[in-house]
Amino acid sequence: MSHRRGVTLVELMIVVAMLGIMTACLGDATRRVQLLGLAELQQEQAQILLDYHAQCAMSGQGSIEPPAHLISSLPGATITQQQAGKLLTLALTWDGPAGSPATRSLTVFAP
Repeated sequence: MSHRRGVTLVELMIVVAMLGIMTACLGDATRRVQLLGLAELQQEQAQILLDYHAQCAMSGQGSIEPPAHLISSLPGATITQQQAGKLLTLALTWDGPAGSPATRSLTVFAP
């Protein structure tokens, strides 16, 4: 009597279902990490843009159009300025990677 041990159809279906669930979880985690990375990159670009505008304001040049690569990485970017005495507050708002608005601000001493 010879016993042949193989994989049954039920075992194969269970393995395929487990692989599908693990792939779905991995895909969701990967997308979350991508969005967090993009959000971090946008925060850095926003800080550079605010620094650029602060330098222009402190040098007395007023508002000069920033380099295109800074604006293109921040969709829907708008900059507002408020001056209270010698303090100048710059606020930048843009559309974040998840669709919600993101904001970054910078306060400097103005001449």
